[in-house]
Amino acid sequence: MRKLLYGSSVLALLCFIQIFYTPVMTNAATPTIANVSGTVQNGQILTVTGSNMMNENVGNWDSFFSSHSNAYGFEGSSPSSDFYCDLGPCSGAYDTTVKLSGSKSIKFHTAGSHSSNQMSYNAFTPASSGARWYRFYTRWHANSWPDSWMKMFYLMGGATNNFYFEPYANGGSNPSQMIVQVTNNNNVTIPTGPLQNDRWYLFEVYATGSNYQIWMDGTQIFNGSNGSFGTQSWLFGIVNECCSSNGSFDYSMWIDNMATSSSRIYPSSLVEISNSATYGSGTIVYQEPVYLSDGSVQIKANLSGLGSGPYYLWVTNNSQTRSSAYLLSGGGTASSTPLPPTIIYVQ
Repeated sequence: MRKLLYGSSVLALLCFIQIFYTPVMTNAATPTIANVSGTVQNGQILTVTGSNMMNENVGNWDSFFSSHSNAYGFEGSSPSSDFYCDLGPCSGAYDTTVKLSGSKSIKFHTAGSHSSNQMSYNAFTPASSGARWYRFYTRWHANSWPDSWMKMFYLMGGATNNFYFEPYANGGSNPSQMIVQVTNNNNVTIPTGPLQNDRWYLFEVYATGSNYQIWMDGTQIFNGSNGSFGTQSWLFGIVNECCSSNGSFDYSMWIDNMATSSSRIYPSSLVEISNSATYGSGTIVYQEPVYLSDGSVQIKANLSGLGSGPYYLWVTNNSQTRSSAYLLSGGGTASSTPLPPTIIYVQ
């Protein structure tokens, strides 16, 4: 049975569709783009204004977030007040100067020469068990990388059955691979190239008792299995990091828009640019988010592989409803004939 997600502007069409296809429907507001400002060039910041551009669908999120109203987005006064100190150290600090959305993110930091594990992380145990989806955005700033390891996402399933992943730290250039531990270590390539300082990366994780999958910026980078797995307590941040002989070593990471759910959570807001006015018929490029909200989204433009234009921009909100195509020119000019909103069928 297909579930149909729709916007109010196409109710008449959907009534017609329902008669013949009998889908199960759920109301979802359609993103509307009012304006795009900025220079349409690689690396330039574009600001998209409109409405319903995030519309987070929290229906299946773990009840941890409804029980702790400020926990999502790290909007409380501290990690402790948001109940992120269940296990181990409570080291993260809320940061109002760097955030993907809302007013804060959580920051983790290590610095200086060291020859033993450094830890700066927080943890909590989801209220529900079983197959889980995880979503979060991560950003780094490092003047060098650790010599050996830096675990950033860690699910504790018992004494031996643990699942984690981390950038492939090598003490030199920015990592171009991630290490994924499930039964054994696996090196996987980062689809967008070596990690960049001060860029938000989207991670989605699926974890069951036997299967583990990871997506990075919408591209699946891992699908593996493990024989058994118990309680999934979630450790996030700099779970452990080692080591550096560099006395000026300084390493920070931030996390924002973090959630876990019984179903796939999807990006908070997905912005894409294509060289075709029809979604899916041309090349589509994921756009790096800079700041996300319902009414205003900022991205760093990536036009790689799209030729000389014209270019078309779409916003797909978290409820999986996509905007009309928006025609971009030098300053971000709306199409004189907007295309109808896209209806997304979810199997």
